[in-house]
Order: sequence, then C-alpha cells, then structure tokens
Amino acid sequence: MSDATFSLVTSMFTVGGFLGSSTANIVMERHGRKAAMQISGLFVAVGSGLMAIAPSTFLLLLGRQLSHSVVTIPHLPACRFLTGCGAGIGLCTGPIFLAEIAPSNIRGSVGRIYNFHSHNLPHCPDQVFSHSLL
Repeated sequence: MSDATFSLVTSMFTVGGFLGSSTANIVMERHGRKAAMQISGLFVAVGSGLMAIAPSTFLLLLGRQLSHSVVTIPHLPACRFLTGCGAGIGLCTGPIFLAEIAPSNIRGSVGRIYNFHSHNLPHCPDQVFSHSLL
C-alpha cells in the first residue's frame, strides 16, 4: 500500500465520523434514540465486517481464485467511511440515549462516565508510553 493510499484509507474514518456526527441529530429525530444507536452499530458492523475480509490474510488463505469477489484496496476507504459514520452517530447519540434510560439519581454521572470513557480513557496509554519513551 502506498503512502497516498494509506493516507486516504486512514482519513476516510475521520471524514465518516464528521458526516456521522453532523447527521446524528437528524437520525435521532427521525428514528428515535434507540434506533439511532442500532443504525450506528449496523454501520460499524458492516464496515468492520468488510474490512475483515479485505485482502492480505484472507486472500492468502483462499487463493487468487476469489480475489475478484472480496473487498479490494479501493474498497477499504468506503469500509473506513462506513465505520466512521457509525462511530460519529454513536458518539453523539450514546450520551443522550444513556441520559434518557438512566434513573434520575445517577443520570448526570452516567453521561460523564460515557464521555470520559469514549474521549479521555483511550488516550491514557498513549500518555504513559509517550512519557516512558522520552
């Protein structure tokens, strides 16, 4: 994979996330919070499933006869885009959905835990390892 292709494949997740988060309100209002979470999960599942059958290991196991029927490198940006759309919708819909279904005495805490987990917690290992390498 060339550097340009790698950059395209990587950036499509961000573009999909932008589009997903931009349209999350429309999806929530039109279909409801629970359905928006299900749509988010569907996008992530389909995108991840298509990436799972993408070339390399899959083609090495099954041979070149199936190379035209599986996802190829040009399809990877579309898979990443779908996964990004699902992630964008989920990040916007998740806290609202949890706030609606949580009991009133812990409603604020549930929203804060979700935001901490999805935004801050993934960066903790980065901080630990980046300081240990200096």
